[in-house]
Amino acid sequence: MIIRILLFCLLLSFSAHAKNFLLFSWENDSLIEKGFRDGIIREFPEARFYTFGCNRDEELMEQYLDYAVTIPDRFYLASSLEAIKAVRRKDPDAPKVFVMVQDPVEEGIVASRKQPSAKATGVSTKIPIQEQLNALRNITDFKTLGILKQLEDHDYLYSLSELERLSDFLGYHVVEIPYPYFGNVNERLEEYKPDVVYIPGSVRVSSEVLASIHAKGIPTISENASLVEKGVLLALVIDQYRAGRFAARLSTEVINGNPIEETPVLAIEHFMVALNIRTAERIGLNIPISLLIIADRIIR
Repeated sequence: MIIRILLFCLLLSFSAHAKNFLLFSWENDSLIEKGFRDGIIREFPEARFYTFGCNRDEELMEQYLDYAVTIPDRFYLASSLEAIKAVRRKDPDAPKVFVMVQDPVEEGIVASRKQPSAKATGVSTKIPIQEQLNALRNITDFKTLGILKQLEDHDYLYSLSELERLSDFLGYHVVEIPYPYFGNVNERLEEYKPDVVYIPGSVRVSSEVLASIHAKGIPTISENASLVEKGVLLALVIDQYRAGRFAARLSTEVINGNPIEETPVLAIEHFMVALNIRTAERIGLNIPISLLIIADRIIR
């Protein structure tokens, strides 16, 4: 009898932890998903993962969600506001953890950060745009900031809103530059006359376009650290892998019995600095020692 009870308890324990994790991202698989998988596997080696990269396609996301709701014992990771809103609408009662730039309270995802009061909690990765601009001001001054406009998704609109909000305090004005419908790059740069070009995290930009911007002596700043390798001058970004690990930690707490409605939302406040020295030299800028000392990544 004792052996049967132990086996039954072991079976219950396995059943409680043998989750199917559904990883939904508005774009494609990233360091967020990798960090999440690594964190979950460390705690639950038997976990099974289903990864859905939606490539910014709403119809594709709907098709994926139609399949997702048929998977038993499911637990969601949703990367981006688009993904978490779609998952909440389609599968409101399933537990879900999000990673998103925007404020989850303002967007109506949770009631409050300390007490979500919903079948969702997660990680807020608000991009430190003011710190980005302050860092750029340490390198060069600017009065006109051009932001590359590709799609009016939530991430772009958030960045634009923040840049416009900060413009009065920091003394610049914002111009939107359509991209990839850039036409003749030089003509567009002459038309908008930006002193710097800001590249939101959701905008995909080629090395050729960056080279054309820098040939005009215009610095670039991005929310995407990988673009620094392509030539962007400066990026201050959230560590996506760490965000994924934080999301895994929250998921572990919920799976181990903490009510998701009472699991506080985490905020990542540490950011990484990436610099491209080659680009600085190409456009004739000196990077101050104070910025070089704190840089996490330098492209020489």
